This record gives sequence, C-alpha cells and structure tokens, in this order.
Amino acid sequence: MKSLAEIILIFLSLTTTIDNVVGTIDATEISLIEPINDLKDQIFKTAQLLVQDYSKLTENDTTILSNWKAYSRILSKINYVLFDMISEALMDSDLVDSLSDGCVKSLTDFSIALVQQESWSYQIIDSNGFLSSGLLKGSFANFGDFDECIGAGLDHKDHLARYCLINYHIDFETNQTNLFAQDLIFNTTGTILERTFFTELLRYAHFFKARQGRSGLCVPSACTKDDVQLLIDNVLRIDKLIFNVSSCQTNDGLYRFSLLQIIILCLFVAISLIIIALTIIEFTFHSDDDVKSRSSILLRKLSIKQNFQSLLTIERSADQLSSINGIRLLTMFWLVYSHVYLLSVKETFRSSTRFIESLFDFKVHLIINAWPAVDIFFILSALLHSYHVFQLLRVKEEINVLRIVCNRIARLWPSLWFIVGLVFVIPSFGRGPLWPEIMSQQVSSCYDHWWKVVTFTANFRYDNNYCQIHTWYLSADFQLFLLSFIFIFLIFKYHKRAILMLSLSNLILSCCVTIYFYLKKLHPTILFTQIDEKKIYDEIFTIYMPTYLHLSPYLIGIFTGYFIVISRETSFRFPKALNYLWLLSILSMLTIILFGYFFTSYPQIPVIIQSLYAGFHRLLWSVSVAFIILYCEINHNGFVRDFLGHKIFASLSKLSYLIYLVHFVITWTRFANARQPLIFSHSTMFNEFIINLFYTICVSIVVYLIVEAPFSNIYSLYVGKREWPIGNFSLRSKFLAKNRTLKDRKIDQEESVEMS
Repeated sequence: MKSLAEIILIFLSLTTTIDNVVGTIDATEISLIEPINDLKDQIFKTAQLLVQDYSKLTENDTTILSNWKAYSRILSKINYVLFDMISEALMDSDLVDSLSDGCVKSLTDFSIALVQQESWSYQIIDSNGFLSSGLLKGSFANFGDFDECIGAGLDHKDHLARYCLINYHIDFETNQTNLFAQDLIFNTTGTILERTFFTELLRYAHFFKARQGRSGLCVPSACTKDDVQLLIDNVLRIDKLIFNVSSCQTNDGLYRFSLLQIIILCLFVAISLIIIALTIIEFTFHSDDDVKSRSSILLRKLSIKQNFQSLLTIERSADQLSSINGIRLLTMFWLVYSHVYLLSVKETFRSSTRFIESLFDFKVHLIINAWPAVDIFFILSALLHSYHVFQLLRVKEEINVLRIVCNRIARLWPSLWFIVGLVFVIPSFGRGPLWPEIMSQQVSSCYDHWWKVVTFTANFRYDNNYCQIHTWYLSADFQLFLLSFIFIFLIFKYHKRAILMLSLSNLILSCCVTIYFYLKKLHPTILFTQIDEKKIYDEIFTIYMPTYLHLSPYLIGIFTGYFIVISRETSFRFPKALNYLWLLSILSMLTIILFGYFFTSYPQIPVIIQSLYAGFHRLLWSVSVAFIILYCEINHNGFVRDFLGHKIFASLSKLSYLIYLVHFVITWTRFANARQPLIFSHSTMFNEFIINLFYTICVSIVVYLIVEAPFSNIYSLYVGKREWPIGNFSLRSKFLAKNRTLKDRKIDQEESVEMS
C-alpha cells in the first residue's frame, strides 16, 4: 500500500531536513546539535528497518490481512524504539523520582500496552487533543475526544484513563495596563517578519496574554493532576508559554452527590410529587358542584392543569397595559441573545479572530450592546408598581406598604430559591472538557455568597466573588422598589411640584454621574474589546450594577405610571401631529446602542464626550421607551399598540421573570457541556440563541407549574388577600379628587408586585 511507503519516505526525508537545520545553528546554540544528531540517527535507523521488514513480511503472505499484519509488526518495532528512547530520557532525568509511584507504574503499563497494541492504550493516544488546525485564524483550543478518553479501559478496570485540560497562554511584558483587541503589540512592520505568516499569527497574540488556549490530554488514571503538571513542566519547556493543568476528570465523577445536594434533590422531588399527586386528585375526583369549598379551591390553585390553563388565558380589561407584554418579551429575547455572546468562552472558538473582528462591525452592536436593555425592565417594573399604587391611593387614600412589600417578596422568592438550589445540584449532572472550569466560575462562590441573592444585595460588591451575577438586577430593582414609596407619595401629594422637583433631581443625578465618570476616567459602557475578562467584570460592578445608576430609569417609570392613570381619568389623547413621534424614540434608542460601536472602535474619542454619554444615555433611553409606552396606552389604537399588545406576547410575558432567571443557567450549562469548540459565526450564535431560548421557555414552564404558581397561589389564598393590622399608610391629595366610579372595582393589591 502506498501510504506506508510514503510514511517511510517521510522518515528518510526527516534526516535530510535535520542535517539542514543543524547546518544553520549558530555557535551560541551548539548545545542543541548533539541531541538533534541523536534523533536523526534514530529516525534513519528506524526507517531503514521499516523498509526491510515491510518487504519481508508481505512477500510470502497473500491474504487480505497481509498488509495489516505487516503494519502491526512494524508498529511494534516503532513502539520499541520509542519506548527505549523515552525510558532512557526518563532515567537521565529526575522526573521519575518526582512522580507518584502509582503514576510511574501506570505509565509503564501504558507503554507496555502500546507495544502489545492493546486497544485501551491506543484509545488514550487517539483521544488526546494536540495542536489544532486553524492557528492563524485563532483556533487555539483542541479538546481531543473527551468521551473516548474517560471511556478508555472500562473493560480493564485496572487501566482506566484520566482526561486533563491543559490551559496555556503567552507571557510577555507590556507597558499598557489595559489591553484592547485593536492594540498592535507585536508590530512586524520593517522587520524580516513583515511578509511572513508570523504577521498574521501575532496580530491577536496579545489576546492570549489574559485569555488562554486549551488542549485535552489523556493519561492513565493513576496519574494525578500534580503528576500531569510535573510531566508538562518537564516536557513542554517553551519560552514565553505558560502551561497549567486546569482540571482532571475520570469516569467515576458523575452522579456523586454531597449531603447538601441530596437534601436539595429530595426537596425538589417531594414538591414535584405533591403537585403531581394533587393534580391527579383534582383531575380525577373534582366535580363542578364543589368549586366553592376550601379544599376544592386549594386543589385548583395547586393543579398543574388549572395553572397551565391560567398561563394560556389572556384576560382583557380596561386597566390592562397590554403593550407592556410585547416590550417586555422582545427585550427579554434581546437579552438572551446578547448573553450567548457574553457568556461564551471566546478563546475556545474555532476561528476566534472572527469573533474579535466582529466586535468592530457596527451591525453586531445591535445584538451585543444590550446593556441598556435592562433599563427597560427597571422602567416597566416602576411603571406597573406605581400604576397600581396610584390606583389604590385614588380609591382608598391609603395603602398597606408592608403588605405590598411582602407580596413582592412572596412573588420573587420561590423561583429565586429554586434557582439557587438548582445551581448547587447541576455540577453532579454533567461533565465535559470545560465543565469543571465553568462550574467553578458559576457555582463555587455560591457556597459563600448565596445569601446575597435571596436578600437582594447581590449588586453590593464585597469582593470579586459573585453568585449568579445576573441576579444583581433583582437586587437593584428591589432596592429601588423600597425607595419608590417616597417618590410615589410625593407625586400623589404634591402633583406637579413633585414631578418638577424629581425631574430636576434626575438631571442633577445625570450630571453627577457625568462628573464622576470624567474624574475617574471610566469607560462610558462595557467594552467587549477589552482583552482581560476579569477587568470586564470589574467594570460591570463599577459602571453597571450600582443601584444609583438605574434610579433615573426607575423615576421615569414612576412618572409614566402616573401619567397613564391621569390620562385615563381625563381621557387625554396625543395630538395627531405626534402620532409618529414614536419613530423618533426608536431612532434615539438605536443611536444610543450604536454609540457603543464608536466607543469600541475609536477609543480616542474625548473623555468628556464619553462621560456625557455615561451620564445621560440612560435618561434619554428611558424617556424614549416611556414615550412609546405612553403613546400605546393613551392612544388606544395604532399599529404599534396592536403589535406590542398581540396575544402571542401575553402568555409568554407571564414567564418573563422565570425566563430571566433560567436563561443564564441554561446558557452556561450548555457551554460547559460542549465536547468540541464552536466554529464562530453569527449563524452559529443565532442557532445557539434559538436552542437556549427553547430550552429556557420549556424549563420556565415547568418551574412555573411546579414552583411559582403553586406557591404564589397559596400565599395569595391564605396571606396576601387578608386584612393586615399593621403597615397602613393614609394619604390625601388636594389635587386629585377621588374617583367614586372606581370604588366598586376590585383592585387586587397583588398586582402591585408585577415584575418585569
């Protein structure tokens, strides 16, 4: 067969190549010549033996397996030669004394198995991830075959394998404290490298100073992580390249649970079985004649069937703000899409330079610059809260603040506790090359910081550790929710004077933010082009999570809720001349989003302009969103309101809170479970978005039926609707007369806890 002859010719040509290389070595590198010559002699002798043996082995054997028998015997000879070379090198070094006894024995058994051509040993060799193709395009990750590695030797329990992920990065000095993708650190202009492939290779090499390439290594399971690190340190001594064993996994790590995980799983199973059993009882034994009994009402409140029907039921009423459904859901989709880019391990992409270059495409910023999106949720949360509180105040001139706060907590806590519990049990249900690394990032800190999530203090920065970072929004929103009663009471009591005072305060706040960003020389928004991802998260804590930065959108939301209540009282309508002003609002929102492109591509933009953007973009964004909502809810017709208020959005909008909680977990779990690097393209990322969104909606429906709806219904039935003896706050407004026609309406105070 030609293939073997070609291999032998390559062996022979290698000796000529080595001779040529030796001839070019300087005197300063003379110490390299002797080992290179030894390697040349070994290759030459082995190649000669291969030629002789192949002819002898095939001339007298004409069966169909003749060539394969020859290959097997020749492979044994090659393995013997390699075994002798490696053994001699190990004996001359101190490595054997440093390795554990078990590792030395397993490596010896592994070498003998290679010579004897045992299947498990070749599975270990075959599953290794060596240098990846596409290096010039940024493909610095090769995971090998994870499942083949951990499955090797399962038929020989004494010869199991261990999969280790090796991280590596470039170590070099630079006088820049913050590295950006557009920086040209290795400038080859005017050097001998200018027209070589090194120019392309080094263009984004600084990306891997803070980021890391990854390669899979499969070794016998008796070798520990420390043993593997010793082997790597002794074998891979490459200047400016740092290698680190990130994690090691074996086949016995799956479905092993700690005591905490067992308790959480038992709670999940018990709650699920109870809800399913009650659903069966309600479905089987319930009769329509008994709908008013207390037990029947409780069964219906806990029944999966009834809660699913409630989820699909679309109620229409005069007080309903239908346009909010579309705005809330579309914003949530945008956020889920952007998180596909944000949460991915960028350096594990195949062709990762495409990802870097895409950051300078203004169209991409329509997707990834979703930082203003969360302010829409602040607006909607404030709007719904203020809208219902203003209605209650107009009817009763009093509200029970304690009751409203408890209602909000009861609305948020069941699903939030479920997510915290889910995060603790997920690590034992999966594995993959990146699984330990991502689980460590997302789960480890939760053991110490889970309480921040459920006490709504997750946006307070105690240290660099965070548990489920996306829950910062719930914390900031709850803090503003508590503060909002002051603003609502002021507006209800003093009407226009309070509106003017709070509007002026909003402008002053924006000016203060501008000055703060200018003095601290902070970036105006989160820049994806920063090389060090740790610094990105540092900036998220500094310029994105603080509650005061989102006070402006929250105030705008309160104003919007108040204006809607007033407009429905006075039957106010926008003049026809303003009918298309919503287009200007959308244009201003697009401008704010695309400014992220300019700050990314042109970092030399004056600091004062960047600071002005940081101080005022949330205010302008909030006013634009508020006008669209006002236009839809005050003018009860038009294409925009019909679209945003479509019934398609209504049911899914009820799941928006759960979608927000769940999508983060789904996204990083899928990335952690990946067996091979993703080939980066925007179509690939869109496919990831669709898959993540589908899984998120499915899981959200299950959590809604098993956790959120039953617990909320129980609270509403036994606690929420009862009269509370404490917490009442009376307030009269000399500007707003009572609307007596509203007295007969049943305004459910539970609605005041509606969340975005």
